[in-house]
Amino acid sequence: MRKNLFGSFSFASVLVATALVGFDTQIAMACSGGGASSSGVSHGSSLGSGSVTVCVGSSGGSAGSSSTKTITKTVRVKVAEKPKPPPPKAKPKAKVVAQSAPKPPTSPVQVSCPSAGVMASMPRSADAAERWVESICSPAPKTVSAPKPAPKVSAKSRYETRTITETITIETPGFSYTDNDAVQFYPNALRAIMTPDKVLAIGTAASFSSNPTAHYGSSTVLGKQAQVHFVPQQTGWSFSDGVSKSGADTSRSFGTAGKYQAVAWVEYQVSYRLVGETTWQEVAGLLSVESNTLEVLVGASYLKADQKSQGALLVGEDCRSRSSSFGCDLLGN
Repeated sequence: MRKNLFGSFSFASVLVATALVGFDTQIAMACSGGGASSSGVSHGSSLGSGSVTVCVGSSGGSAGSSSTKTITKTVRVKVAEKPKPPPPKAKPKAKVVAQSAPKPPTSPVQVSCPSAGVMASMPRSADAAERWVESICSPAPKTVSAPKPAPKVSAKSRYETRTITETITIETPGFSYTDNDAVQFYPNALRAIMTPDKVLAIGTAASFSSNPTAHYGSSTVLGKQAQVHFVPQQTGWSFSDGVSKSGADTSRSFGTAGKYQAVAWVEYQVSYRLVGETTWQEVAGLLSVESNTLEVLVGASYLKADQKSQGALLVGEDCRSRSSSFGCDLLGN
């Protein structure tokens, strides 16, 4: 927020609600060239055109934190049933074989092995012949089939209600803030006066005076009381014919008739402080201020003819050579 103070420190302020980023270059510079007060408040200053700006900034916030919390919730979960064991195998029952009536005896049929047809190929050696007969006459081995695998029992699924307890961490983020404010101070108006009058005869000296003085200003910026101190360092006068004079008070005459302007000026050394926060801080540079402009009329062509309006009358005579001309008596030739 920017504040402007006008006049001879009547401290009437015009507040312009805007962010510091939107300030002009002068305000931004004021906030960048200061320091920190005893409480950590930042401050700065800058000279402008006929004014000084004091800026104050503050920041703060809090760090983040974390905490734990235990929560309990009920959920339904899917579980598989345990397969049931297979039933025990039953012992085989003994078969009852019905006895059939005995068959009448029959005469046995003699079967020779080896047969007479294959005997011709029997080896001659007794041991070899015995092994040959066993290979020919032994019964063929029975083929035993592998047992069939038992069928798999698939597990069935079901749902159960369970209570779950867990601990969670809660993070609380921190926060920070930054605030800035600036105020402009204008010094007292510089007043210029001339005596004896604004109408002079050629060669007549006149006195010129101005009123620069050391003075203070005060205002509140960002909740802090800011004070400024203006101290005159250099004073002088500037005339439209190019003549310059130093000092708050001076005198001069004009050798040529005509119309002249005179302006007084002063350069202030400025310092500021935040009351209770900082000592006096000197602002870099000098603040230059000009006075009101004086109009000076010189020569017989510019005469005071009307005492009521205090105006000037242009006449066509030179009062030095024709003192009897109308109005010339007012100059006191």
